[in-house]
Amino acid sequence: MSIKKIGCFAHTLNIAAQKLSTITSVSQWAGRIRAMVVWLKRSTLAKPILKEKQHLLGLPEHAVILDVKTRWNSLFLMVERFLEQFSAFQATSMDHRLKKLMDKDRLQRISDEDFRKAEEFVKITKILYTSTLCVSAERSQNLGQILPILNKLQHHFTVNKEDSSFTKTIKDPIWNDLSKRYQGCSVILLNLLLFSLELFSD
Repeated sequence: MSIKKIGCFAHTLNIAAQKLSTITSVSQWAGRIRAMVVWLKRSTLAKPILKEKQHLLGLPEHAVILDVKTRWNSLFLMVERFLEQFSAFQATSMDHRLKKLMDKDRLQRISDEDFRKAEEFVKITKILYTSTLCVSAERSQNLGQILPILNKLQHHFTVNKEDSSFTKTIKDPIWNDLSKRYQGCSVILLNLLLFSLELFSD
């Protein structure tokens, strides 16, 4: 009996996470952050003002991160950096030297609600990010390695009555996608355990 090998789990996690882009409330929220990031990267006037605010607020003078559509991890990193630099972003967007330029570009200012959602997003999806890094280090994975991670993901993405509507909106599509891909895992795990017993009995 051979141990069943499965496809790249990191890729599977990426596909599941990308389901979030189909959720209007999530994509619109992420779009506001993305628009601010793009504007800060392109504006020659905004860049030094952002650094000025970072220095005044005692924040790390990190550059903004722009996500790439085909790489879900980049969305996580963009939002995580947004959280870190939120105060600097706000101070920059309210600076009088940029007001006319922002109005001209019709750039929507970020809000405390965007920050709250970013906190929820990072809290919920960090396990996906760390799981992706973990399995990406392996050239191939088998169910004995993946099922413990999948079990943690199931527990983490199970919707609770205390969850906000935004949290539920994030959890549902991710776990729905993953659960469909691994419906037969429990049976395969049993076979894997039986195979292990056979090895020890020889």
